[in-house]
Amino acid sequence: MTSKSSQSLNIPKITDSVAVVIPTLNEEQGIEVTINSIPKEVSNLPVFIYVIDGGSTDKTIEITKKTGVTTFHQTTRGKGAAILEFIGQIEPEIIVLIDGDSTYEGKELQKLVGPILEEKADMVVSTRFEKMESGAMSSFNKFGNWIFRTILGTYGIKIEDMLSGYRSFRKSKFLELALGNVSFEIETYLTSEAIRHRWKILEIPLPYYKRKGKTKLNPIRDGWLILRAIVTMLIRLKPVPFFSSISILLLLLSIYPTALVTYEKFVFGEIEHQPSVVLAAFLIIMAVQFFFFGVMMHLQLSSMD
Repeated sequence: MTSKSSQSLNIPKITDSVAVVIPTLNEEQGIEVTINSIPKEVSNLPVFIYVIDGGSTDKTIEITKKTGVTTFHQTTRGKGAAILEFIGQIEPEIIVLIDGDSTYEGKELQKLVGPILEEKADMVVSTRFEKMESGAMSSFNKFGNWIFRTILGTYGIKIEDMLSGYRSFRKSKFLELALGNVSFEIETYLTSEAIRHRWKILEIPLPYYKRKGKTKLNPIRDGWLILRAIVTMLIRLKPVPFFSSISILLLLLSIYPTALVTYEKFVFGEIEHQPSVVLAAFLIIMAVQFFFFGVMMHLQLSSMD
């Protein structure tokens, strides 16, 4: 077992290998099961396991010491920050992210690594819904995932499970992405950037089980973070359709006040509801501005590609 911080890493040159990265925070009930499920070799490549701990106060670190895997102590906060802090310092080229709560099966590693090695995909994502254990996800979270998929699908972005915590990719390609400062919603931003960079994304259904230990997800807080990430994704990937949608909504809202003041002017010769004039003008002007903002954003992003 080695225990490192971001200031002092001494990892051997093992680029011809696979790194399984496990971000943790108080996962004493699931981390050992997760680690033991991961094979030591896949596609004739050695597998190295790295636990990135975000400050666990339970027995998570004690358990990882017992298993002998390399453990990093995160100096930042949040799952996304943990991955961004250490992934550039890990030598293996093939990176696999997996949660430490035993919801995913490490023995399925071959299915995530194989398509990357064969260059059939730039990122392989384990989708949860087809092979999900009963009770593994609350009805509220399932509904939230459906809402997110529907929003993206409306804009032509077909992603079955953008929030999956079990996925693989090449480190060199990951480091080209502009992920910025992200926390829990790392999966959403990673998916967004992968699409923007035209990665080949392969989604495969794999088993998903009830987590061991208490969930740290807050449906309201984390749902808001994910929704914000999705809006950011749409702005970056579909700026014209996204802002045009807002324009259309504003124009629809302007119909009634516009019709009212027009009717009053032609029928009575004067406008009685003066505030409706202001409201109608405001909505129409904002609709036009949102449309042109979308066009300008599209042109700006196109120049950066």
